[in-house]
Amino acid sequence: MEQAAGYSQSVGIRCLFINRKSHLGLEQIAAVAASGKSLLGSRKCYKFIVDDRTGETVVICSAFRLLENLQLDCPIGQLLNEAVQAHYKQYKSGTSTLLFLTGAWSKAVLNCIKQEIPIPIIVSVMYEGLEHCFEVLTSHQISIDSILKSSLCEQHPQMFKLEKLSCPLTSSPAHLTNEVQSVVKEHTRFRSNTSVKGNCTNNYNVNNEIGSLLQPFSSNIMTRASSDQGQLNSACNRIKPKVNMSRYFRNSNRNRQEEALPDLLNRFEEDSFVTPADSASFTALALSLSHGNQRMMKLVVEAYKIQTQSTLAENSSSKILPEFDIGNLVTYFLPGLPEHDSCVGPGFITLISGEQSVIVKHLAALPLHTIFINGDLTDKYLHPGFNRISNKIVTQTVEGISKNLEEEWLRTTMDILHTFRINLVLTKGIASPHLMDMCMQENILVIQEVKNPVFQRFAEVMGGIIVTYITQVNENCVGTGGHLCFWKTGNGGILNLGEKVAVQINTSKTAVTTVVLCSPLGCKLQTLADQFWTCAYRLKHALGERQIFPGAGATELACLCHLKQLIKKSFKSGTDISSIGAHCSSWFSDTAALYKSQVLQALADGLAEYLVTAMVNTGMYGTPLDALSEVQKCLHQSVGLFPIISGLSEQCVTADVPCRASCQSLNEDCFKVYDNVTVKLEAWRRALNLVLLVLRADAEIITGTRSKTCTVAEDWLREGTFL
Repeated sequence: MEQAAGYSQSVGIRCLFINRKSHLGLEQIAAVAASGKSLLGSRKCYKFIVDDRTGETVVICSAFRLLENLQLDCPIGQLLNEAVQAHYKQYKSGTSTLLFLTGAWSKAVLNCIKQEIPIPIIVSVMYEGLEHCFEVLTSHQISIDSILKSSLCEQHPQMFKLEKLSCPLTSSPAHLTNEVQSVVKEHTRFRSNTSVKGNCTNNYNVNNEIGSLLQPFSSNIMTRASSDQGQLNSACNRIKPKVNMSRYFRNSNRNRQEEALPDLLNRFEEDSFVTPADSASFTALALSLSHGNQRMMKLVVEAYKIQTQSTLAENSSSKILPEFDIGNLVTYFLPGLPEHDSCVGPGFITLISGEQSVIVKHLAALPLHTIFINGDLTDKYLHPGFNRISNKIVTQTVEGISKNLEEEWLRTTMDILHTFRINLVLTKGIASPHLMDMCMQENILVIQEVKNPVFQRFAEVMGGIIVTYITQVNENCVGTGGHLCFWKTGNGGILNLGEKVAVQINTSKTAVTTVVLCSPLGCKLQTLADQFWTCAYRLKHALGERQIFPGAGATELACLCHLKQLIKKSFKSGTDISSIGAHCSSWFSDTAALYKSQVLQALADGLAEYLVTAMVNTGMYGTPLDALSEVQKCLHQSVGLFPIISGLSEQCVTADVPCRASCQSLNEDCFKVYDNVTVKLEAWRRALNLVLLVLRADAEIITGTRSKTCTVAEDWLREGTFL
């Protein structure tokens, strides 16, 4: 108490004056962030935003759409919106976490201010506590390769019981153990279309066809240490080579086996392995990143399969899965159809008028000659930045001149199309109706309002050049290699929506992949698209970083356990100025040690509120008090890394049974939910940066000028407070 009293006298009246004033900025952030409370967790609630003036309604299910459609008049609300939009623009995920933690930590900082803790101390200790949490979480990252390996071991345990065989293989390739023979038999059973010549007897003499299967098959399996090396050695010693009864089967078979079997065993030794994109383990990994959007993530997996088919076929010896190229994905909306009709298809899928369907039938068997127009295909279109000429034409009939100019442009356009044998025109903008009619008569298909990714990728794959005006087209601008057909749904039928017909444009190499999103509610299509892109970017970040965090509240609980330990240490150590900095004044160092436990507790309270809200939103807990009791129970037992939200499986969600987490069963099988590493850490960092930035701005507004006593500490902390 004497130390605290001495501090109050040394600091003076100014800091206490700050604490007695109301921090409107923090209060406004907490109020705005409270509107996104139901958007946290795997079972998000849809919200309807109604415009009082126009009566228009928007359906939202994410934090960035919420702030985007709200009329935020206050500067703090606009600052929060800019922070959330910037995070979404970069990561496409984690905005709900950012929004909620901003509100939770704003309330935590307000509690610190009520306790008259100096603002520089709040800023310093909160940054220090968050950095400590990041250091702890770094050690808890999980490699996606290890997850795929363990999943593959569980699905095919008979493939991973081998260790390197010690028996010599040079004398006779027939020295195979029972495990290898069972693997070979199982693989040949899957390859039923392969004709096997010869006999495979108990002497394990593998013929040419089976030997040829070993090479591709061995790339998909890995080694696991065997606990019974002696039994393997004795088994090899008991096996006797089979006597070759004919000279025609003596050399060729043996040579192939001698090459194939050692290569198989060498591949068993390697730690890395290849998991195809269509494996069940990869699908399970992707679904664990969906956070409740299983349907959208399944579409993402299908798109990834289509995108990587050619890559995996060309580079079959690669040890890792290729990264996810989001730039090749496009979404297309089909309102009126049920949601389960949503699907993924290679190429570009779009709707054309029913009158143009005759052109599709004509072009289905012909090679496409395509041009790409970067703008409107009209006679009056001018590119942005065009300076109009100052020439003036004096005439008595203006209508006649405009009509003559349009007719001249139409004749020039059709001459260009005929000269270069163009039968497909892709334009970013709209096309002239008169030109559309003339093209229909000549069996030329014009597709309007094509998205930029489709434009760029098709031009690259087809070898075409994008032009602004059709008069710029020459023989080098024409793209070739495309194929046009009617798009068929999953049941094999052609989609006909009355006046519209769906068509599909493919190339030899998949240029783009189209995700068709359907819903009977047109207002929900944008929400489905947001969910799809969120899942797509989660998978992209996971494949790019090769590391993920255990989800279901495990990382938050680990941070709470670590903060609890730091709070205990701060009580015991008393004054610890090593982490504050030697250049700071003595009052700052002493006060930081004095209030450190309270500020760390406020930081932990914000994380605990976030975790409790996520637990309640899953439906596993009836009230926040029940969820908080479960969190406190785990903290008391110091379980560390534990998926406290363990009921996120589809069985639990569909059954709607409140299954509570048990802190006593801690194993790797519980981790059925994963989070992206960078997205989570950046969401936490940006949330705290925003809160502390508003805190210091409020302090300067209240006092009018900055406190001279706090100048040294605030200058030292200014570097870390920018968003």
